Amino acid sequence: MAIGTVIFLVLWIILTGAIVKVNPMHIVKGLSRMTVMALTTTSSAITLPVKMEDQEDKLGVSRRISQLVGPLGMAMNSNGLSLFLAIAAITLAQFYGLEFTLTNAIQTVTLSTLATLDTVAVPGGGLVALTIVIPALGLPPESIALLTGIDWFSGMFRTVQNVDADATIAMILAYGEGELNHERIKELNA
Repeated sequence: MAIGTVIFLVLWIILTGAIVKVNPMHIVKGLSRMTVMALTTTSSAITLPVKMEDQEDKLGVSRRISQLVGPLGMAMNSNGLSLFLAIAAITLAQFYGLEFTLTNAIQTVTLSTLATLDTVAVPGGGLVALTIVIPALGLPPESIALLTGIDWFSGMFRTVQNVDADATIAMILAYGEGELNHERIKELNA
């Protein structure tokens, strides 16, 4: 999960930097405080005020875009949990020696996406989503217990992925609307 999160964020930050014409290292610097908050609290809701403040002050996002994307992203963006559910399903299928077919992969992606809606703001919401996805894929429901011990740790990475992706999406939207303050970003990274 940690490796998947790092790979996703590195590629996503590079892509964001290319789209908004900002050095990716400046984006990483702007994300640092919210990343630490997300990692330590495992809650997108608790991180929201810090994320919105840093989007505006460190990443150059206009207040208008920040106020729209911040809360909406917190409630709707579940890419970290979706990645976790897919990894968990594949791991459990391997654990039980079950074949994981292309059909299973498509079902996993679909169910993971649908099951994550509105669970990101709640620490431990991943376990609730697992109770939806695992039985629906034909895996034993008791296998969820195997993952409860690591839920807090995987939640750290899920939250970081969700929060950082929200902030970069805000940058992309602000850039598209002509409301990304490049001078602010340069000023803070000088």
